[in-house]
Amino acid sequence: LFATGLGVGGLVATGFVPPDGAGPLAATWFIAVAVGVLSLAPALVLAQQDGGWPHGRHRARALALWEVLIGLAGLVLWLRMPIVLGVGVPVVMVLAVWSALRLPPAVTFTGLAVLAGTLVSGTVLAMLDQPRLVRAEALVLLQAVLAVGLLGALMATPFGTFGARASALAAAPDTVSLLTRRLRWYPVLLALLIIGVTGIGIIVLYRTALEEQQAHLADRAQTVADLGGSVAAFNQRHGTAYPGGWRAATLAQIAGALGPLQGDVEMTVAERSGDWIRFLLVQRGPEGRVPVPDLPLGSPLAAPMNAALQGRSGSMTSQDYRGRMVIAAFRPIAGMDMGLVVKKDLQAVRRPFLHAGFALALTTLAFVFLSALGATRLARPAIDALIAGERRYRVLVESHGDLICRNTPDGTLLFANTAYCRHFGIDPDAVEGTSLLRFVPEPFRQKTLDHFRSFTPDRPKRVQEHAVTLPDGTESWMEWTNTAIFDDDGKAVEFVGIGRDTTERRLTEQQLRLQAAAMDAAANAFFITNRKGQFEWVNAAFTTLSGYTLEEVVGHTPRILNSGLHGADFYDHMWTTILDGQAWKGIITNRCKDGRRYVVEQTITPITDDRGRLTHFVAVQEDISQHIAARDRMHHMATHDILTNLPNRLLFAEHLMTAHRSLKRDGRPFAVHYLDLDHFKTVNDTYGHSVGDDLLVAVARRLTNLVRETDTVARFGGDEFAVLQTGLAHPRDAAELAQRIIEALARPFELGNTMVHTGTSVGIAVCDSDATDAEDLVEYADLALFQSKADGRGRLTFHESAMSEVLQARVALARDLAVAVRTDSLHLAFQPVVDVRTGRVTGLEALCRWTHPDLGEIPPEEFVALAEEMGHILPLGERVLSMACRQGVIWLVSGLLPDRLSVNVSAIQLNTPSFAGTVADILEDTGFPADRLEMELAENVFMERSAVYMESMRTLAAMGVRFAIDDFGVGYSSITYLKELPVNAVKIAQVFIPDMDSDATDQAIVEAIVHMARSLGLRCVAEGVETASQLTLLAGLDCDEVQGFHVCPPQPAAEVKAFLQAERHPATAGTATLMHG
Repeated sequence: LFATGLGVGGLVATGFVPPDGAGPLAATWFIAVAVGVLSLAPALVLAQQDGGWPHGRHRARALALWEVLIGLAGLVLWLRMPIVLGVGVPVVMVLAVWSALRLPPAVTFTGLAVLAGTLVSGTVLAMLDQPRLVRAEALVLLQAVLAVGLLGALMATPFGTFGARASALAAAPDTVSLLTRRLRWYPVLLALLIIGVTGIGIIVLYRTALEEQQAHLADRAQTVADLGGSVAAFNQRHGTAYPGGWRAATLAQIAGALGPLQGDVEMTVAERSGDWIRFLLVQRGPEGRVPVPDLPLGSPLAAPMNAALQGRSGSMTSQDYRGRMVIAAFRPIAGMDMGLVVKKDLQAVRRPFLHAGFALALTTLAFVFLSALGATRLARPAIDALIAGERRYRVLVESHGDLICRNTPDGTLLFANTAYCRHFGIDPDAVEGTSLLRFVPEPFRQKTLDHFRSFTPDRPKRVQEHAVTLPDGTESWMEWTNTAIFDDDGKAVEFVGIGRDTTERRLTEQQLRLQAAAMDAAANAFFITNRKGQFEWVNAAFTTLSGYTLEEVVGHTPRILNSGLHGADFYDHMWTTILDGQAWKGIITNRCKDGRRYVVEQTITPITDDRGRLTHFVAVQEDISQHIAARDRMHHMATHDILTNLPNRLLFAEHLMTAHRSLKRDGRPFAVHYLDLDHFKTVNDTYGHSVGDDLLVAVARRLTNLVRETDTVARFGGDEFAVLQTGLAHPRDAAELAQRIIEALARPFELGNTMVHTGTSVGIAVCDSDATDAEDLVEYADLALFQSKADGRGRLTFHESAMSEVLQARVALARDLAVAVRTDSLHLAFQPVVDVRTGRVTGLEALCRWTHPDLGEIPPEEFVALAEEMGHILPLGERVLSMACRQGVIWLVSGLLPDRLSVNVSAIQLNTPSFAGTVADILEDTGFPADRLEMELAENVFMERSAVYMESMRTLAAMGVRFAIDDFGVGYSSITYLKELPVNAVKIAQVFIPDMDSDATDQAIVEAIVHMARSLGLRCVAEGVETASQLTLLAGLDCDEVQGFHVCPPQPAAEVKAFLQAERHPATAGTATLMHG
């Protein structure tokens, strides 16, 4: 540091020394200082290495030789004699090699450092041919001082410690790394220092040379300008006869006076010509005069000339007309309106300094290489000794993954290994003196100090665990095993601590506790067994599920849960799987402590140690008893009727396929019985759907009691049931069962306070050959049922192949009719009813029509009868009534509706208890007035007296609905109903009308009916009037109204509308005209 300070001070001082005067004195002073420093640094090295002067006199002599050589080298450099390159450098190099072979390492290293500084300085001085060399001389001395002084100061400490503290070094684990680090970086730092100092010197010299060049060019420019001005004045006064005039003569005289210029100096004379600069004289170095093109006034390439032409003087650095950077001095030439510029290429000034810098870099690199090589060679024996000395220590301390430290009772660190430093992010060199309490959070600091105070000779080793603060601010946990070192008085003076990070262990323990708590609180049952299968731990869910506590199962195997439902193969497969190291998963039924069974989905996972040996089994059980029950319930719901709990069509089909497979296997025939209930809709409408549901449940119960356990009773929906009878010995077995079913369902059902009567018909399909498809048997039984109902209720019918085509067509037609009712595929036709006397339309009868998509128009008497047979008459009748009322409202609004709108009503409808309510709902929904509605009833309705239809008629009559007896005269009922029921009209059956003009009997019957109606105050209507003679005869019999094709055939609503409009404006031709019109 002392030598470096002197060097920097000297550099600053010499920067202000003038080129003469104090320069030699300063150089002499620097030589003296350098010799002094060079004497001091190696002396210190030798003193520390040899342990004292008496052992180093021979080396001191060698040091004196070095001092003389350095002094002579400095003197030669100051005197600038060529011997610096011819003699001095070779002598120094020979001595350096000799010293490297013979002299001790310290002296050799010192010599190499001085050699490097001398070579660099000599090279710089040899390449620089500039004035003011006293600064270069000072630079040489400065380099010598810095090189030798810094090297001596840095190397003194590590080399000096070899002899004095050998034992201490062996105990310090970082000595080798510290020494290696210093040996690696010292040459680099020294090289950087040399480059920096020399670079600064080169820059200072370059700036000085640049200033001197500028001053030199300015002086020269001034001289030429003064000369030019004087010559110009002379030539003007004496009027020279030069061909180009006095101006050209002046330029020629200036050029002649200057002669060829030296180096790369250029002189330029130019004048202003308008907006251009015209160069008159350009003379460059040895080349002489060179042509230069004119440049625009103000061009940056002619900045110095612009300034000179403006009358200014000075110097600047700029680009010339060639684009090169130059140093230019400019002056105006007095009396000639011309400018003068003297310039020199800047590159020529820089070139020596660039060469010097390049030489400096090469020399420094060589120095770094030689220094590193020498340092490695010098340090190798010492490093080997240190490695051998500290190997045991490193094995015990540094290679250990735990944190190791030594500290005082107050927590001051004396030593810490690498693991400790790395863990706490501290510099190993800064360990000593650091308090370990800085890494301990505040809540644990006092506890730590108390821990150190608690050691006694009886308890020299103790363990402590506490939190520590890491460099990133986070906390971790450490477990310290501290051992105290006591003095002679038994007082603990030092502690050796071995620490281990327990954060992960604590986290693992915490996670294990959490996992154990989670497992214990889990809904699933967990248990752990040893490799023999004996229980070691169970959670609370296991106890809840099985009834066994942990104390009750420890030492036992899971055999205590065996339900006895699984065979040996099941358990053999399970054990084979888990003993092979694979997890086993399956569903198993166990037995609780109280004997109940429960179903679990169990997963058993084998656990192995680090060497792959099986140690434990972990089992997880999920109670799926409820899931199984729910699944069974879902399956039961999917395959059973919810109301009756009987198998549905799906399960019945499965049993049917099973029976068919049995037939193929053992040849036992089976039968399918198909049945539905009579008047079931009537029961629903009369007593409500709850009673209807109770009836279905009761029917299911009776059917189930009639069959064997091997037979199947199923409900297909609504009031349809099917029975699968297996194991038939003879077809009569099926007939006997069917007869028992008919008789059982014919008995009344007592449902609460209601006694319900119903009945059934049964269709039977027997399968005695595997050629028959099982899927077709239900359809065959359905066809047989259809035939039974067609033949009369309460019957059984076997399916026969001969009946299939007719019945299938009829059943298909019935199904299509049901679809037509649901999809509004029916339509209405209306037939007017005309007053015989006035010809006025008094009513319209709504007639249902059905156009089948494949069969075309279906006659009403066919599909109505089919609807009654198949139970579709109620929805059909409701649909026709609704359609008729909606159309009636349209005519009512337009004023075309006659007095009455008639709709045919079936006996089944009228005998339905809810019929009156249904009619009321339709009237309310459509807005049709009840007093304009007339219902036509067939006479056979009254063949049996029924309180239901009588009540329905009275209820509807009270609403204003009128009734007419249709087809009167062909029934076998008593006419007393005309007195008892609210009948308003009778319609003569059309079987009497066609022949009444030729058959006296028919005429008498018609006349009697008319007379009876009049006597009872009923309106009399004749149907089927097709000729004028029939109309005339009826008029003569005093019949009130007629309808038929002679009056108007049934027509769609649109055509009837036209008829009604024409009726509102009749022709004057009278009644016959209207009727035929």
